Amino acid sequence: MITIKKAENLREYRELYALRSKAHMQEKENSGSSSLSAEKNEKDSFDSFAVHFVALDPKREVIGTVRLIADADSPQGLPVKYHPGLFSSHFSTLHSAEISQFAADKRIKSENLFLSLFRAVYQYCVKMKIVTVYLNLDEECLNLLKQMGFRITVMGRTERFQYHETLPAKWDMADVESHLRLKNSKIYSWLHQNARFAEGEGDLMTILHPAYSSFFDIHPLSIARG
Repeated sequence: MITIKKAENLREYRELYALRSKAHMQEKENSGSSSLSAEKNEKDSFDSFAVHFVALDPKREVIGTVRLIADADSPQGLPVKYHPGLFSSHFSTLHSAEISQFAADKRIKSENLFLSLFRAVYQYCVKMKIVTVYLNLDEECLNLLKQMGFRITVMGRTERFQYHETLPAKWDMADVESHLRLKNSKIYSWLHQNARFAEGEGDLMTILHPAYSSFFDIHPLSIARG
């Protein structure tokens, strides 16, 4: 059984930073770059102000992680403001937050882990009454959210930032809630259910197919820019 939760103890924090470092090194190997470096336990100055979510395997080891940073909690603001590919300098700081630093154990299908972690983060945003959600994620993650019906606004171009190739983007929570409630009630209901890891022929597979691409056959989609 996979458990999705907020990181709460020193071991979980140590393992999530190590997993992020391992993911960074894997990117380095895949790109063939020799100019990139990784810390043994990857951590940046924003991590102290973030809420970290983790996926734990049956041995209680961290196999996936993502973080949420509320603008109100970070003296430096949100990391996405410093993204080198950013086109727009306009940010709504009132009740805003950023989702970033997704990493997954390469032995587990990353789409499964991302969606399970994402649902926990989404529910936390609803609970905390977040109005604007900024994204600092790779294009694969953004395309997956787009396929689920999220109306995402891209705010720049893909650039290497905080050890990873990411694309700055955002969505409005009220717009997403109303759009999904009207246009895809199954996705809306899934997002508001108790977070449960969907592996294999899980509940999300039924929701995404055939109206959307298969959960296990994600294809790039165009994302409206603005």
